[in-house]
Amino acid sequence: FENKDIILEQIFLLMQHLGFSYLDAYRLPIWKRNWFLGRIRQNLEQQIEMQQSKIKSNSSQGIFKKTF
Repeated sequence: FENKDIILEQIFLLMQHLGFSYLDAYRLPIWKRNWFLGRIRQNLEQQIEMQQSKIKSNSSQGIFKKTF
């Protein structure tokens, strides 16, 4: 059961994030499936970092403004 759950989770992620069809994701060699999943993870981490740095820069801009 565990292997089936892992495979189905991988297929789901490829379908959701990259628009793969079920059969295309299922038929991918394991090394390619893992590469695509790693790339999705990398992109999501980059997006989170960019959002966090944007929030930090927006919040720090108000610190040095003159109030008079």
